[in-house]
Amino acid sequence: MATTRIGVRELVEFTVRSGDLNPVTQSSNNTAMMGSRIHRRIQDAHADNSDYEYESEVYLKRDETIADVEYTIDGRADG
Repeated sequence: MATTRIGVRELVEFTVRSGDLNPVTQSSNNTAMMGSRIHRRIQDAHADNSDYEYESEVYLKRDETIADVEYTIDGRADG
């Protein structure tokens, strides 16, 4: 049986249609730089919070079979 690979970002873009991953903002020249700054700021804020354990850029991989189709979901995620 063939396996279909889905990246974490692709899955999130499919399920979250607003906010930081909104494709409407992709046309801006500053989007990547602004996104990187915001991303680092969020990571730093979570790293300073001792109320819970936070890990940034964690590699995830999971295999799922849905309706007799095999999927591998993998990529990096924060949190």
